[in-house]
Amino acid sequence: TIAGVMAQPFSGETYLGVGGNAFLCQRGMDKKLAVSNVRELGQAIAFTTSPKLFAGRQRAAFDRLEDKVRLARYGCDCYAFCLLAAGHIDLVVEPGLQIYDIAALIPIVENAGGIVTNFAGGPADAGGDIIGAATPELHQAAMEIMGS
Repeated sequence: TIAGVMAQPFSGETYLGVGGNAFLCQRGMDKKLAVSNVRELGQAIAFTTSPKLFAGRQRAAFDRLEDKVRLARYGCDCYAFCLLAAGHIDLVVEPGLQIYDIAALIPIVENAGGIVTNFAGGPADAGGDIIGAATPELHQAAMEIMGS
């Protein structure tokens, strides 16, 4: 995936990732996006759509992750990845995404300086269990928990 766009009609926001840059386009203005510099789980704000989407070992792993982050919140779906790209949050963990759920979001996050992979650190563009993180250190810490 080389470019991605996500529109949030209720707020008039459009997020764009292409050519090494990510932008928030709103009301005729473009703002360049950059992820946060949070490197430790204890300082991170994490999002997932719902912890109920995790089952069995995955749910236990998510509960461990949630216990380690500064703040965990639910909801937002694709918008959480854009909040990650904008530096408002630091970590997104989502199980069972389809290709159409994640493909457009990867370039937005990556062009803002973040990382998006599956739980094992592989490519996320086919969907699956996905981690989006602001920094390599945060990504590694989340992968160690969610991949266990």
